[in-house]
Amino acid sequence: MDRNCKLQIAKFKLQIVGWWGLIAVLGLVTGCGKPRSHQAGEAEASIEKLAVIQPKSGGEMVLIPAGSFTMGNAGGRPDETPHEVSVNSFYINVVPVTQELYEKVMGINPSKRKGKNNPVERTQWTDAVRFCNKCSELDGLTPCYNLDTWECNFEADGYRLPTEAEWECACRAGSQAKYCFGDSAGDLTRFAWFKENSGGTSKTVGQKSPNRWGLYDMHGNVWQWCNDFYGETFYAESPHDNPRGPASGKMRVLRGGAWDCDAEKCRAAYRFKEFPVYSDACFGADSYGFRRVRNGETNGKVIASEKRAGEGTKGRGGDAQQDGERERGRADDALKNTGDKSNNGRGGDRAVAPSALSPHRPLSFTER
Repeated sequence: MDRNCKLQIAKFKLQIVGWWGLIAVLGLVTGCGKPRSHQAGEAEASIEKLAVIQPKSGGEMVLIPAGSFTMGNAGGRPDETPHEVSVNSFYINVVPVTQELYEKVMGINPSKRKGKNNPVERTQWTDAVRFCNKCSELDGLTPCYNLDTWECNFEADGYRLPTEAEWECACRAGSQAKYCFGDSAGDLTRFAWFKENSGGTSKTVGQKSPNRWGLYDMHGNVWQWCNDFYGETFYAESPHDNPRGPASGKMRVLRGGAWDCDAEKCRAAYRFKEFPVYSDACFGADSYGFRRVRNGETNGKVIASEKRAGEGTKGRGGDAQQDGERERGRADDALKNTGDKSNNGRGGDRAVAPSALSPHRPLSFTER
């Protein structure tokens, strides 16, 4: 083989090596340009393991610890004046009440867009209240609402709608940003169904990322009724401890935004209002849903933990009950080790020592 042939072969080999090197470099660059999956992993890892119960009436509820936080938004609307509030511990539904659960309890499904694992919608405030009372009766608890006056007995151990303060506390999960995850509306698609990505309809609950306390769909999907009357200037006169809204009013509060809302209305501090009973059942009702809450302490004892939030929560379209059964054995063993006694067997809940709760808390939420 002459010298020229050897040189051409050598150049060809160098070209091959060069191309493979370029491919390797591009692979590294491309890999470094994929922060999304890494961020999703970090979000999943940061979910706190809070106590959870699964009531006989259905659903799954997370125990939110007692503590203080700043409610409102300094850069928000006039009715969002920032002020510090303190709330007692309370349980809240992991996901909005589904059509399946609502129909199981009430015997009807008022929703316009049917789907058993979709949030129930076309609900009026009074419908949500009746549902809460019915769940209390099914679980052997004291109903919170007087259906003649619509007054709420906050001392009762049954179910009710959250106060605005409780709802915002649960939504923020320690965050003081616009959303539970930060200030960027561009990241909202990871956590919420709203106008940009919903396709003009509500969606199966629990399909987006949860907040730090393991709660799904706190932003978007459906508006969520609160117990409070709406008061535009109430924040300026709000009490510090367990604020419950004005004593009277014409409209009730909804929070969280919905499938037909822009990102602005899905902010943690955004306040919406509606008549508790509206004459036009087709106007806006197909984006109105709710969650129920229940006091976290009864006679000074924290109500039982059945499993931990964030475990078995992927693909929540109907698998939550099965996941809970798998976890129940481990929870029972833990309860036996603490030596706690049952809470009279009411609602299927067993008492758990407060020390079983995660000691870690975000700095912007001060646990009591």
